[in-house]
Amino acid sequence: MNTLANRNNQNGVGMIEVLVALFILAVGLLGVLAMQANSIKGSQKSQFSTQAQFLAQDMVDRIVAFNDIDDPNDDDDYDDLDTDDADADDAACAATGCDAAAQKAYDTWDWGTQVTSRLPNGKGTVEYDDTDDKYVVTVMWDSELNGATGEDCTGASGQMACYILEFKL
Repeated sequence: MNTLANRNNQNGVGMIEVLVALFILAVGLLGVLAMQANSIKGSQKSQFSTQAQFLAQDMVDRIVAFNDIDDPNDDDDYDDLDTDDADADDAACAATGCDAAAQKAYDTWDWGTQVTSRLPNGKGTVEYDDTDDKYVVTVMWDSELNGATGEDCTGASGQMACYILEFKL
């Protein structure tokens, strides 16, 4: 009779064990979901960074191709280039061939189109430092996808992420 009384006191214990096991399983699955979300975010950031590197190198190639190595007067031809200044009319010479004057405008338009289409809120600038005879190519984008725009490249929350490439001719 004593074992029957103990058996009656154990009613519902199996149900509690199942509920505890389901709670532990749910917490584990939420952890896996959080890791997956962080993995996707990290992959997206690396994709943006890779695109920025390609775009900066593309502009370096354009500058080097345009530059006449025998004429030091054209070393700063791409100074103060900003993709915000790009105009669709600058692409007109692409079909017929660009002369030297139109080539820079076309490169600004084409590069700006690529920067804005490949990177969120993408922007590119080129500066020439005549004291050091070097170019600084900067590609900026909103790496956090939070609507950041502007000129600030600190990488802090709410700011633009940047890839900066310096080179000498």
